Amino acid sequence: MNKYSNYNKPRFSLDENCAGHRQVKRRCPNCGRKSFVAMLDWETEQPIDAAVLGICDHAQSCGYADTDLKGYWKQHPDRYETLTGEPHPSTRPGWQSRDRCDRYDRSEFLEIASRLAREWDEEGAEPTGGNADDPTPETPTASTVQDMAAAVAELAARIVEERIGSRLTAFSLSDDKLHTRQGETRTRGGYGAKAARYAMPSAIPPDEVLRTLHGYEGNRLAAWLRDTFAPLLTAAEVEGVLLDYAVGTVSYRDWGCGGSPMYWQIDAAGLVRTGKAIGYGTDGRRVREPRPLMRWAHSRHKAEAEARGEEFVMRQCWFGAHRLRRQGQAAWLCEGEKGALIAALALRAVDKELYRQIVPVACGGCQGFNPTPDRLENPWDALQSAKGRSVVIFPDSGKQGEWAAKAEALGGYAAAVRVSRWCEPGVTPYEVHDGDGFDDVILRCIAEGGDLAALLLSAVS
Repeated sequence: MNKYSNYNKPRFSLDENCAGHRQVKRRCPNCGRKSFVAMLDWETEQPIDAAVLGICDHAQSCGYADTDLKGYWKQHPDRYETLTGEPHPSTRPGWQSRDRCDRYDRSEFLEIASRLAREWDEEGAEPTGGNADDPTPETPTASTVQDMAAAVAELAARIVEERIGSRLTAFSLSDDKLHTRQGETRTRGGYGAKAARYAMPSAIPPDEVLRTLHGYEGNRLAAWLRDTFAPLLTAAEVEGVLLDYAVGTVSYRDWGCGGSPMYWQIDAAGLVRTGKAIGYGTDGRRVREPRPLMRWAHSRHKAEAEARGEEFVMRQCWFGAHRLRRQGQAAWLCEGEKGALIAALALRAVDKELYRQIVPVACGGCQGFNPTPDRLENPWDALQSAKGRSVVIFPDSGKQGEWAAKAEALGGYAAAVRVSRWCEPGVTPYEVHDGDGFDDVILRCIAEGGDLAALLLSAVS
């Protein structure tokens, strides 16, 4: 692991106090006082160029500030190559330039493919497309980067299939899934006039997701969900739902709360848009003191792309959107990711087929559901998950009117739209407090030994 990964920050950024590192003030190249905060290479903890890049603390009397990494790398590409071991993007030949999706060069694809193939061979499984006498080669060969991407995707799919069935087969680096709109196929190299108006979102490598799909025994939220649903589901069934939703486990040293869930956002085409890590206590509630614990997976990729002079296009999708792969599946939309998981676990406890046909998803908050005309037109927007589907919206208590007004814009876009009144007092036989979500109603039903099947069926009747 790179040393700078321990600091959870971009490799090239301003010096600051953090775990195991103390900020150093250097002499300002402008005023000469020892008040200069330089931009560091966190891999070595040394300044990139202490005579140029940084900020003087004396903003009024001096005011020196230069943090333009893009401009610096273009003027000093040799310095970039010295630090990173690779040429700056502006000096690469055209065939070697990095696209937002083709983010690996040939050597990186070979390295990943070789490693995945070795893991496959070590597990002793037979190749799905051959036999035991014709094993998977240790290092696949390919003439182009695209061929190598397909080789990696094939190997990754085999390992995913062996480890966790077909739950995550959407994690693919294939050309069609990375370069087309959701649910569409590429035709004659064109994407259509509508798609051309909108920037394609950047993607996080699926290998990064796979590395987190473990450690549920140390994941505080997973442990709480196992205990909560123990009367209804086995531990293996709870973890199966977590895998279905691609919930990972991460641990940040500065959080001090053990394993935390990473809610990966993966769209229907298999693009990993980002991931949201949230810290929880042993009681299943979010840690908010002394500060809320939340971290985005795309932040590091965005900073590294900007340091290379490239663009990282960030556009979220709904958590759980990758499960909406079949026609006829209905979507239950709620605000929070934990709420979507609780609803999914409740459906799984009642009936497997109900769990397959109804997919709870989360928009991440009230602002995540805002169906404007432009967003409905955008083929990359999160609202694509609602297109042509039956959607039931579950607003938190006190927000029913606000969500109902927004839901009107989905008329003619979704097959059917309904705003649930579950969280209004008196609608269900369970107590509802201001700000409660429909997951709170489910939890009270379980705690009081109520009829969970009747409660869930009332939401779809």
